[in-house]
Amino acid sequence: MKLVIFDLDGTLVDSERISAQVAHQLLSQLGLALSYDEVYSALRGVPQADFHAFIKQQLPDFQPESFDYVYREETQKRLASHLTVMPGAQALLSSLDDVTICIASNAPLMKIHTSLAATGLAPYFDDRLFSAFEYSVWKPSPRLIEIVLDHFQCAPSDAVLIEDSPSGIQAGLSANVAVIGVHLDDATKQKYGSQITICEHLEAVGHTIKKWRG
Repeated sequence: MKLVIFDLDGTLVDSERISAQVAHQLLSQLGLALSYDEVYSALRGVPQADFHAFIKQQLPDFQPESFDYVYREETQKRLASHLTVMPGAQALLSSLDDVTICIASNAPLMKIHTSLAATGLAPYFDDRLFSAFEYSVWKPSPRLIEIVLDHFQCAPSDAVLIEDSPSGIQAGLSANVAVIGVHLDDATKQKYGSQITICEHLEAVGHTIKKWRG
């Protein structure tokens, strides 16, 4: 194993809850009566364009550009002050000091930097950060993962992807890399259970990688 690719939101940091809270509040102000759980499910791990399409179906006058400006500004503020790291993340990253690790995320690069700085995880990754926004390719497309593999000149068989969302898992499978799913809901476990390795928490991810490496 030469490369470990990490998703960020929901995998290493507990940011999806904060993002969904902000989106839910803003949509409520626009008069859209969705529950927090509905917003969380619609937003989690998907390209922003897909979330926009979901909202526009229910709110035809929805203006994505205006929404995104306020959403990102408010999310950045809350991440900087309230974001927490997922249990076991720092121990896992510390255990991988002899293998290349990186982030591959559907989030904008600014959000990635904010999240890593707020949780103290930035030193583990330096500049090995790959944002879908920088390449205009979003999971579940495999292109972002393929770009990472090309950058590090790594064969798919020498890499593993750590993911928490269906779109990320699908991206990894389509790129032919091994996938470890963590923090998965029951529906995702059922859909992908036969194709990936499932871990309930990051400590188990560390044990799995150590076993694979021999």
